[in-house]
Amino acid sequence: MPIAPEEQRRSDWHVGTMSAEPFRFDQRRPMLGQKYILWEVPRMTRAAAVLLFCCIASPAVIAQSSDPGQLSDKERLGWRLYEQSCSICHTKPNLVLGQFGPVLSRESLNGRPELVREVIANGTPRMPGFKHHFAPAEIDAIAAYLQTLPPAEKR
Repeated sequence: MPIAPEEQRRSDWHVGTMSAEPFRFDQRRPMLGQKYILWEVPRMTRAAAVLLFCCIASPAVIAQSSDPGQLSDKERLGWRLYEQSCSICHTKPNLVLGQFGPVLSRESLNGRPELVREVIANGTPRMPGFKHHFAPAEIDAIAAYLQTLPPAEKR
């Protein structure tokens, strides 16, 4: 028994569409927002552009501390030692976890470098001392680097 033309056309319809056009695999379905030219850009290109924008506009990238290229040799040594040993507790590791110690800046311990050196060397009840780990010149370098950091609210 032959199939009526109306039934043939109905069987060619793609499930979920209400058009009279038969479904073809090489045909793209219209997407929400496809009328904009931006949507003609391949997805990977769009994703890369969005990622680049987020990196440039991210406050974490903009608010980084002193540029190591503009530091003196002593401050640069202090920066390296701070990043290796101090940043694990005194910087926030990611968006989810908190930090263990306070944020350090030039205003830490009322901006007195001699107190900063003493705390680094001898520690506090919540922080170990580093006098057996760092030489006095290295402790001075860390204190000098901390004097280059802006206050925590401005980072």
